[in-house]
Amino acid sequence: MNSASHPFDRDKRYHLKKFYPVGLVNALRPGKGMRVRVERRTIALFMDNNKIYAIQNNCPHQNADLADGYIKDEKVYCSMHHWAFELETGAYSFNPKIFIKTFDVKIKDDVIFVGIDILEKCNKTCDK
Repeated sequence: MNSASHPFDRDKRYHLKKFYPVGLVNALRPGKGMRVRVERRTIALFMDNNKIYAIQNNCPHQNADLADGYIKDEKVYCSMHHWAFELETGAYSFNPKIFIKTFDVKIKDDVIFVGIDILEKCNKTCDK
């Protein structure tokens, strides 16, 4: 079997991820966050321009809930001090060396699934 036909090579983005159902698409409101729990993590879901994003819920600045933030220009803004993070990459707008964790999202039959890397150790993105 050559490496091109190996099943993990088909889509490296989903390599070694387990996808968990977290809610229904119609439960999300554009621009409004929704908190979900997955494997000891609190994750914030957002819908922006008909795309669903999953990000770590805690802001690295002072641990505020990003799900309480607001969306503008494809960024989530923390409700506490307005730190802005790109929904796609998690990068902080003013210093890309600071970032939040983003998670892959799949939709099947109007159910939202969030992908967690099965090899990732729990760290600051996990609840105590």
